[in-house]
Amino acid sequence: MRWLSMSDTFSATTSEARNADDCNIYVRSERAGQRAMESISRFITQKLKLKVNEAKSAVARPQERKFLGFSFAAGPDIKRTIAPKSPERFKQRIRDITRRAKGVSITTTMDELAQYMRGWRGYFGFCETPEVLIALTRWVRLRFVEMPALAIGAGQRGDDEARIGLAFRPLRLGDGPAACGSSSCGSTRSAP
Repeated sequence: MRWLSMSDTFSATTSEARNADDCNIYVRSERAGQRAMESISRFITQKLKLKVNEAKSAVARPQERKFLGFSFAAGPDIKRTIAPKSPERFKQRIRDITRRAKGVSITTTMDELAQYMRGWRGYFGFCETPEVLIALTRWVRLRFVEMPALAIGAGQRGDDEARIGLAFRPLRLGDGPAACGSSSCGSTRSAP
């Protein structure tokens, strides 16, 4: 009952509320996964009186599933990695921000791009496969070469590239959680 009163208070003060209703459960074997799935599904449907989305529910290896944009890399060392669709969505958003027929100044474009890249880097900086972030950084830099407004002034181009480089500097191997901090604006990266 206490949860309902907290939920009512929260929804009354905000225009939108989002439920955290996704979860992953990791077990040692497929058979244990089937048992856990059966038990959890029964609990959710009978005790909580909620529906289980059978299309999204599965027993599978961690490398075959994604969760909140992350997945696990296959191999001898299990590592958190960015799920395959996330870089594609990133590239599409960068294309939208930098499209030529947008009709805004290059400064506005750069500010929007830097803000998006900082947020994306802050969220996905948790991955343990920095080569994905390095490849995306290279892709964004090549995208800049294609932008005609940046090719006009070499001084301006250097400033803009520096701004993007700071916004989306990839992790180096050996960087751990100590290299990142937190501020009121979200996750940030400490200077080297």
